[in-house]
Amino acid sequence: AGDVNYRHAAVDMIFKQRGLSVISEMLYRSADRELRSSSGTIVTRSGWGGYVQAGQMVSARLELNGRFGRLIPG
Repeated sequence: AGDVNYRHAAVDMIFKQRGLSVISEMLYRSADRELRSSSGTIVTRSGWGGYVQAGQMVSARLELNGRFGRLIPG
């Protein structure tokens, strides 16, 4: 048992112009040490991840878009 210190960081970006949109975010989390439960499961979570999403308006009421995201345990 004991205390755990975490570091968190996040950066995001949004761009929109003439029907085009691009949105992205990157996230980071780090524990200063690893703790496990009595069953052996890691209870501190570290890692990084993010996503990017892009879209384009094809009419006044319809947008086509796609998204890719990834989470990588540390």
